[in-house]
Amino acid sequence: MTAIVPYQPPMAAALVAIWRAAAGEHHPIPDELWTAGTVGDPGFLAGDLLVAQEGEVPVGFVLTKRWRGRDPGCERYLPIGYVALMAVHPRWQGRGIGRRLLVTAESQLRAAGATKSVLAGSFHHFFAGVPDWATAARKLLLSAGYGLGDDVWDVRRSLAAEPPLPEVPPVAGVSLRPYRTDEAEALIGFLNDAFPGRWPRDVQHFLQSGGPIDQVMGLFAGDLPCGFAHLHPPGTAGAGRWSGLVPGIAALGPIGVSEAQRGRGLGMALLIAGLHELRRLGADEVVIDWTDLLDFYGRVGFQPWLRYTLASKALA
Repeated sequence: MTAIVPYQPPMAAALVAIWRAAAGEHHPIPDELWTAGTVGDPGFLAGDLLVAQEGEVPVGFVLTKRWRGRDPGCERYLPIGYVALMAVHPRWQGRGIGRRLLVTAESQLRAAGATKSVLAGSFHHFFAGVPDWATAARKLLLSAGYGLGDDVWDVRRSLAAEPPLPEVPPVAGVSLRPYRTDEAEALIGFLNDAFPGRWPRDVQHFLQSGGPIDQVMGLFAGDLPCGFAHLHPPGTAGAGRWSGLVPGIAALGPIGVSEAQRGRGLGMALLIAGLHELRRLGADEVVIDWTDLLDFYGRVGFQPWLRYTLASKALA
């Protein structure tokens, strides 16, 4: 009889092995990424990770997430429960274990006050949505009452191949440069004002975890921040989501310009400046995740790479 039990730290290696056996050929999860998305998430509790066991042997798992904190603008996530990651070892598939894990996860989220279940896209997410290759998961979700929504993409380009990376266009009245050590408070204040919610939370967590502020490219009107692009050079935690697919890949994002400065081409200038900085830091390949702005990023050579479908369900 399969039992579903709360996660214990000694199970970590077995759960990563389950993912690699079930889905590693499609999207490997390095150990560092697993840690960052579980115990490295400040909102993680051991009970969020449910493990299916046969005897003492883990055969599957589901990771749930909720927003826990006091971050301004994140209150809107209170009704949402995330099914962040789920897998069953291939030897144990076809026995209803995945469905039991999903139902148990939903019950736990509902009991915690969630009124909506969202697949992936959580804080410290592994995927933006249901991966294109996860056909069995799609069938399970549809049969469990989930609705499939829009598609989003991770887009990718080489910095060494054609088309050549354009030069940063001239911008009047603003400057582009990395944020400085003494500008952390100004950066977080700007983000809370312009983009309240996940972006300031994630950048603040990055800085508090020892991340260097000069890995955030800034757009400034005088000394006042009016834009940002978070850069993730090769080998950094922020690029780890794809390092199992493309060793040494870099990432960029999130990126945004304050409302008052939009419509002047500054977002494109900020993007290009960020790409030049990543190349200076050793990047040959760059990914930007979770976007439907294919035309915008296509203007500087990004192509659709990995596709995901958003999925959710009301928890009655």
